[in-house]
Amino acid sequence: ADFCAAAGHLVLAEGGVLAAMKGAMAERELKETAPHCNCSTPIRLQVPLLNAERYLVLCRPHQV
Repeated sequence: ADFCAAAGHLVLAEGGVLAAMKGAMAERELKETAPHCNCSTPIRLQVPLLNAERYLVLCRPHQV
């Protein structure tokens, strides 16, 4: 939620998105973005040489 609130103003183009790489995902964390962004379902990533969970989340800030 803090990410969307802090960086949402950087998305100036209509239809633009913020991309966030996350570790282990929590449903609560995605729900907390609702006041600031609409975030996609996390996409699981496989990062070479990294034995840890990583996800890509695309967030569309609400237009002001």
